[in-house]
Amino acid sequence: MRLLLEMSPALRRYYRRSLWPLLLSPVLGFLHGRLGQDGPLWQRWSVLWLGLVLTFWLIWIYLLFLRECDELERKIELHALTAGVCGCLCMLICLLMLLELGLVALSTGGALLATALALLLPWLLVRSGLHRYYR
Repeated sequence: MRLLLEMSPALRRYYRRSLWPLLLSPVLGFLHGRLGQDGPLWQRWSVLWLGLVLTFWLIWIYLLFLRECDELERKIELHALTAGVCGCLCMLICLLMLLELGLVALSTGGALLATALALLLPWLLVRSGLHRYYR
């Protein structure tokens, strides 16, 4: 409860706005798994496009959050986002080199999971470190 009271109003609105897209994402993942490669092409394409719409919806919500938060919070978020993107790019370059050399063989799901972790882990580490530093 204490954590909720310490959040800024912009962060509370961000979490409230992003609830629906985050709840719909596992539903799309379940639908994708049920369709597999045997489902009709139009259904697989519709699940793909709905996933893209959810992704852009989350990006739009994040941009609204950046516009509404104060200067320090915006600075922390942009530094964390930069670290996440740099970590993701470095991971993708290393993964492509390892795949080219034949040292690893990843499925699509494994590559997506590695990409998501490479984006989220630096973002979380930098964000939590900067919050701790500025308090």
